[in-house]
Amino acid sequence: MVELHDCFSANELITYEALGLCPEGKAGEFIDSGANTYGGKVVVNPSGGLISKGHPLGATGLAQCAELNWQVRGQRAPLA
Repeated sequence: MVELHDCFSANELITYEALGLCPEGKAGEFIDSGANTYGGKVVVNPSGGLISKGHPLGATGLAQCAELNWQVRGQRAPLA
């Protein structure tokens, strides 16, 4: 599971490559294959990410930390 800083759509693509989730230049293919969601290689932003929250400064980072904790503690739906 990954909660990444997706303040802009392009940042999500760049971060997939920077984290080594896919080779450089292959982020689009990574997404198209479904590797970034349930049943794929890794679930990315199960919370919906920053953009889904409107990205209010400060609050979104805390929300991502909370989401990660809830997932690890089993307080959210499992990432199956």
